[in-house]
Amino acid sequence: PEYTIDISEIFMIKYKNGDKDIFNNIKSSNSSNKVKLPAGSSIQLYFKESISSKDLQAGQSIRLAVKSSVQTRGGKVIVNANTPVTGTVTDVKAASGAGQRGKLNFNVSSIPAVNGDRIPVFYNLNAKGKDKGTGTIVIGALLFWPALFVKGGQAKFDAGTLINVETTQDFYISESELGEEQIDNSDNVIINNIEAPNTPQNPCGEKPVAPAKFNNPQYKQSKEYKEYRRALNKWKDCTGN
Repeated sequence: PEYTIDISEIFMIKYKNGDKDIFNNIKSSNSSNKVKLPAGSSIQLYFKESISSKDLQAGQSIRLAVKSSVQTRGGKVIVNANTPVTGTVTDVKAASGAGQRGKLNFNVSSIPAVNGDRIPVFYNLNAKGKDKGTGTIVIGALLFWPALFVKGGQAKFDAGTLINVETTQDFYISESELGEEQIDNSDNVIINNIEAPNTPQNPCGEKPVAPAKFNNPQYKQSKEYKEYRRALNKWKDCTGN
């Protein structure tokens, strides 16, 4: 049988040999009076519960949430903090005898915006537990058989563990649909509502540059400097510097 689907509904085709076709589609070309969340923007999530390869099955859902709100420069909200996000287990294997470690694969494909639309994102994790296999079989063979049944580590994540996902295409939202301004919080992700270049190879962007001092004795108390420090901290978190 042949199945037909609109290309705007497709994010990626992954072939058996490992090749991929990624479609960066924009649902609407009419971007007037709309705010743009650029492709390649990073959004941080946290696990709402602890998970382990011992307790999961393929196809099972994982509960996550958005750590910090995604806002425009003007403070309008694109994604609320603590918005629930669902991940899906794609492959899992519990730790077993002879020191074989556990395996856990899952992905996250979208995040809800404040207007209910889904923001396409990409995250594909391949986690493995600590391998206890080295020497286990040799010890079991020479000393005692039960050593063959020593289990490797489970692949697991504790509640509160943070991960970063990336938007896979430009997302547009009308200004009238944006959420209300929130109290300034240094943890918020600030997205400029002016269109930014698509930089999928460098999602962290360039290192922020400090504003000019102009011999201002209140320099570090100025709005421009505080925005610079927030941007610098986000850049450091993203790059690991």
